[in-house]
Amino acid sequence: MNLKQLWTGLITNLSFILFLFGLIAFVVAASLINFIVGWVVAGIALIVLAYVIS
Repeated sequence: MNLKQLWTGLITNLSFILFLFGLIAFVVAASLINFIVGWVVAGIALIVLAYVIS
């Protein structure tokens, strides 16, 4: 196990960790956006419903 192999392994692991981190960040952001959009749509639906009832 020389230094070059160690360095290559480290870079490979780092890129893999960064990839995983990006994936997790993407999933979290998508869920957050879905959550916010869901609340906005629910709010609009409630307003429309209140308008229709009145």
